[in-house]
Amino acid sequence: MDIGYKGYIIVTGSERDDTSGRWNGRYRIIDEKGVVVYESFVEPVDDQMKAEEAANVEARAWIDRKAAA
Repeated sequence: MDIGYKGYIIVTGSERDDTSGRWNGRYRIIDEKGVVVYESFVEPVDDQMKAEEAANVEARAWIDRKAAA
């Protein structure tokens, strides 16, 4: 899912780990020039929607920290 937030685009997604059966949430933050400025994963969880939600929260927190610096 692509979400605009404070001048950035947040792209989130999730992947299911075949071994553990848990969902890995991931996020990518893109600046106004279309350049990926940060990309990371969140801790695995048991639910796909929770993984994507956690990725969205972490991405927003990263942007907020960057804006506060």
